[in-house]
This record gives sequence, C-alpha cells and structure tokens, in this order.
Amino acid sequence: MSEGGLRRRNVPVADDGGSKTQRAFEKLKSFDVYSKVHDDYLQKSQTGGAVSLVTAMILAFLFWAELAEFTSAEVEHSFSVDTSFTRRLPVSMNITLPSLRCDMVSVDTVDSKGESQLNVRGSMGRENLDRSGRFVPERVPKPGECLDCLEGAGEEHACCNTCSELKDAYVVKNLSYAHILESSEQCGAAVGCRIVGSIMVSKCSGNVHIALGESRLKGRALVHRFNVQEFAEGWGLEPDHPAMLQEYFATHKLDKPEWLDSPDQVWAKLRDEMEQRQLDKRQCDGWGHLIHLERDGERVGVLRARPGEQLRVTVKGFIHNSQGDSCIQQLFLVADLAIVAEVSDGVPGLGRDINKKVTITAPKQGGTYMLWRSSHLQYSMRDARNDFARMNSRLQVA
Repeated sequence: MSEGGLRRRNVPVADDGGSKTQRAFEKLKSFDVYSKVHDDYLQKSQTGGAVSLVTAMILAFLFWAELAEFTSAEVEHSFSVDTSFTRRLPVSMNITLPSLRCDMVSVDTVDSKGESQLNVRGSMGRENLDRSGRFVPERVPKPGECLDCLEGAGEEHACCNTCSELKDAYVVKNLSYAHILESSEQCGAAVGCRIVGSIMVSKCSGNVHIALGESRLKGRALVHRFNVQEFAEGWGLEPDHPAMLQEYFATHKLDKPEWLDSPDQVWAKLRDEMEQRQLDKRQCDGWGHLIHLERDGERVGVLRARPGEQLRVTVKGFIHNSQGDSCIQQLFLVADLAIVAEVSDGVPGLGRDINKKVTITAPKQGGTYMLWRSSHLQYSMRDARNDFARMNSRLQVA
C-alpha cells in the first residue's frame, strides 16, 4: 500500500505490439467467404446423403474415363503410294508330299495383274523321296545298260533305263503305267517329293498353286489337266463324256451310280476300271477283256451315224480266261439291248489279242445309245446269243 492509495498484484502489463497483431488477425477473418457453421447448427437428411453418393459415383466415373483415355494408344491411319510396285517379291517354301511323285507335281503362280508362271523350275527344286522320307538321287543308267520296258516295249522303246523313259513307252502304247510305278526297278525307289526353293512373284495379290498334273492357261484362267483325263482322251473319249453319261442315265430313267455324281469321279472310275482289267490280264484273274474301237486309224469313244447307216470300225484289245483254262468265251458288242457285232469266239487261254474289223449298223430310230460289251461262256456263238436273249428278257421284266 502506498501513500497514494491501493496497489494490485500480478496485473499483466499491457503489450501494445501484441494487441495490434491480434486485432489484425481478427480483421482477416472478415474476408473468409467459407464461413464455418457450428456442428450444433447442422442438420443431415437422406436426400443429402443420396446426392452425395451420386456425386461420388460421377466423380469416380469421370476419373476412370480420363485415366482410360490417358493410358490408351491412339491409332492413326495414313496412305501412301507404293513406288516399288513393279519390283518382285521372293517367296520361299519347303513342302513335303510323301505320296506324290515329283514328275506329277506342278508349281504355278497366278496374280491379280494377270501374270502367270506355269510349272516353275530353276530356283524351285524337286527332291525325290523314298517311303521313309529320305532323299533318293536320280537314277543314272550304267554304260551299256538296257532295262526292260515291260508292257511298253516296242520298236520305239527297246530300253527304258529311267522312270521317265518307262512311262513314255507306256504312253506311246496308250497303256496306264500306274501299276508299275512302285514295282518297276526304274520307278520303285521314289514315291514322294519335296519342293524346296523360292519363286519371284509380283507385289500384288495372287496365289501359288501346287497341283497334280499339267497346268495350262485358258484365257486368263489356270486349268490343271490331270493325267487320268489325258489317259481317257487317249481312249477316244470326248471331254463331255461324263455329261453324256449323265444324260443317258436320266433319259432312260436308270439308277445312277455314285461315281456318276461328278466328272472327276467318272474319270477316276474309268481309270480304275482300265487299270484293274490290265492287272487281271497280267495275273489271268477271271474271264476278262479290255477293248477299244478305232476308225480311220484313230481311237473313238463316240460313233455318230444316221439311222440305219453302216459303220466300219476295228475292235482292238485283248481277252483272257481265268488262269488260262480251256473255257470257250464269246464276246459281243451291244447297243442298248441289241447285239450289233460278234467280236470273239474261242478259247483265249492265258490271253489273246483282238484285232477285228466289224460292221455296225446304227439303229433305225434316232437317239443316243449305249455301246457296251457282253461276255459269255458257252459252247457256241448261238448258245451265247440265246444266253444273251435270256439275260435281255430278265432285264426287260425288271
């Protein structure tokens, strides 16, 4: 206590600097646009919760969409003119054909510009293969060697030292060589083919063909001519022979066999039948024959004539008995259900060649007739005719 009055203890001394700073921060609050509301004054609702969830989902979707666009690759398309269009492109191949001989394979190319390459050789090599798939070198004849031409032996071919020479000998005689490819010394080693090499093609769309047979161009189309059809044409048959057979069966309302469904099946059936008959001849299996017609020195498979016209033709081929027995065998030429010529009458034994000129009289009624063979085992030609008549009557009843 002093003379002037009372004095208080522990009274804070006024700080002028601190008060000014506090007042400045207080004034700063007046600029806050995000005013805070006390929790006691907040009221939550279901609508607000739903709005919050929807908003969160929208935000998540937008985030995912932006992220996906950011990580995705952008594809740009552009076009330019190829100035190297005239250049050629090499195509390499290595193809193994285990059951197809090299001389039966043709490698061809066809492109959209119309350019074609037939039976490509040179850079496209062919390797003969044996049954195990191993390489077989081309057979080189020994000096003075002369291998048998088998059924193809003749004046033109006395020796056949290579497979190609043997097949040429058979082709000259219009014989099928399919049965000797595996059994002959010249051809038996090679059964497959490996095509190795490269081929130059244009830089445009196209195809590489590896096909059986010989290739040729017909206009701008590539056509493969199979050996079976060449063999059939060698027998005097025309290219539309399958169509003629189909028309004949349809006209006469005959049961059509399965092999008549397509031309390829007809040619294959023809080949198989000829090869089987030649095999039967070599083995004397059954009473068989194989004949063809010639007119003016050329083989014919179709005879065209006016009604009642007489045609002079030559029948050539062979006939044999089963294991060479002593049966008497007769052979007729028949047009539909009428005998038009007698071809053979006798005992052919192990085999006998047929070379006989006959006169065929065309039916008086115009139309298409099937010319076929009829074989009989009778004591005489008259008995054979009677046997044919009995067969004919059964066919008419059926």
